[in-house]
Amino acid sequence: MKLNLKKPLVVFDLETTGLDIVKDRIIQISYIKVSPDGTEERKNLFVNPERTIPEEVVQITGITNEQVKDAPTFKQLAQTLALADKAPFDAYTAIYDYITTHVTYDYDALNALFDGDNSNDDFSILTAYGALFNGRAVCQGFSTLYYALCWEAGLPVRILTSTTHAWNIVYLKDIWYEIDCTWDSALEGHRLWYLRGWEAFDVGPHIREDKFLTEE
Repeated sequence: MKLNLKKPLVVFDLETTGLDIVKDRIIQISYIKVSPDGTEERKNLFVNPERTIPEEVVQITGITNEQVKDAPTFKQLAQTLALADKAPFDAYTAIYDYITTHVTYDYDALNALFDGDNSNDDFSILTAYGALFNGRAVCQGFSTLYYALCWEAGLPVRILTSTTHAWNIVYLKDIWYEIDCTWDSALEGHRLWYLRGWEAFDVGPHIREDKFLTEE
């Protein structure tokens, strides 16, 4: 099927050592880039996770420890990727724009979980995995995906939470700024909740838990 494209389309896939956004690491990056003229560019890149790949992951992915032991780490590989050529502001923005335009807030799955309906076992909406691979998540999935991509790119980033919400802060020119890709995902490319000060965020669902309150 020929796609009617006005801009290049890139679809990518990640294989990892597991689903834990804090402990697990990327072991393969694959992507296909389709240009408006129909030409395609494909690439598969092994990544050294700097830890042993569990046997169950080897069985699922077919990727062995031997295959990745001499591969570059993600930080080394990032030097060859688009983010490596970007200033921190542009890299933060590129990640933000990707998430806000590719991930949708999944109200139906969230309501089902609140109602006690676990028939679809759709807890993935709470994870970066669900946001990245399924394109559906709630605030926890949005914020952990943003955290993971920034962290892997070497960009300072944290997750903040209130009693009902989760979002991120990023560090630029000695200042921490708040961002909320969950809320901006509904605004069709607008960055209303991007790189804002504490005062703009400290209302409603953005009132931080006490453990995040400091004098700084």
